[in-house]
Amino acid sequence: MGVYLVYFEERVIYVGSTNNFNVRFGIDLRHISTHTLYKKRFREYLKNEELFGKIRKIKKTKTEIIKENLTEKEFQQFNEAKEKTKSFFENKCQYKIKECKGIIEAECLEHFAIWHFEPEYNKGFYKKPVQKLSVENSS
Repeated sequence: MGVYLVYFEERVIYVGSTNNFNVRFGIDLRHISTHTLYKKRFREYLKNEELFGKIRKIKKTKTEIIKENLTEKEFQQFNEAKEKTKSFFENKCQYKIKECKGIIEAECLEHFAIWHFEPEYNKGFYKKPVQKLSVENSS
């Protein structure tokens, strides 16, 4: 259980938490997955919103299943974006992790880090701006 920071060119681009670092770094950030950061970066490399929507509708992440549902040209675009995304995470990013004692500590640290670093891939994390509460004197 813990929090991880993803750096690119010396700036934090993403903050996340996980209960299994091996899965997060061994699978999620190396293969087509449901991980938010992977999908956002993959979408940027794909540069084709229509194709991205088509791939998302397939609902399966195995390359063979995706290939069956795309034209040859679409599958080539898919593969190029997939390889660029994988290479980005393996060769261009750096990572820092902090193990935490439990979920509450991890969530607090994750939220603090997002607030502090304002990473580009966590944009929209807080959907509503924080509003000050007004305390009225009820005398």
